[in-house]
Amino acid sequence: MNIKKIRQSRGYSLKVLSGMVNIPDSMLSRYENGIIDPPISKLKLIADALNVTVDDLISPDVSRDVDYQAGSFTIETQKMSINDFSNRMLAYASSFQFAELENQIRKNADGKCELCGKPAPFDDLSGNPYLKVFYLQKYAILNSSLLKNAVALCPNCYAKLEYAPEKEDIQKLISVAENHN
Repeated sequence: MNIKKIRQSRGYSLKVLSGMVNIPDSMLSRYENGIIDPPISKLKLIADALNVTVDDLISPDVSRDVDYQAGSFTIETQKMSINDFSNRMLAYASSFQFAELENQIRKNADGKCELCGKPAPFDDLSGNPYLKVFYLQKYAILNSSLLKNAVALCPNCYAKLEYAPEKEDIQKLISVAENHN
């Protein structure tokens, strides 16, 4: 991610950007340092606040720290490099809208959380079941389709995976996501 580099080039402190996008500075720091990948919705907020595109935030063309560039995330024997994710995300962004992807993921869930199996706790303003899209990119090899790398979750399960992911939950969701059409 290029969030930190772009933020600093704009002269914003972490606290200032945090306030602009309504993301806790501790979470924003995790995004900047590659500890966790921000959801697409957060990337959009950050990009807007910094007056750049999402592509600018994830582009492999902007130089990064060597540790980040060489980094990879693993779960058991599955690996995915940051550059692989960035390249696929960029290719996907140019061919398909993320909003359409997220709508399809929610449609696949049929109104139920794909982790706990419970119905969405309420409907959104459009009358659709409220489920948040969670991207598994840190935990699984990206398939040819990002549709197979994301799941729809109730707010509680989403928060659980953002702040305290458990290996069993991630493995279950990887299996669920692989069956998306």
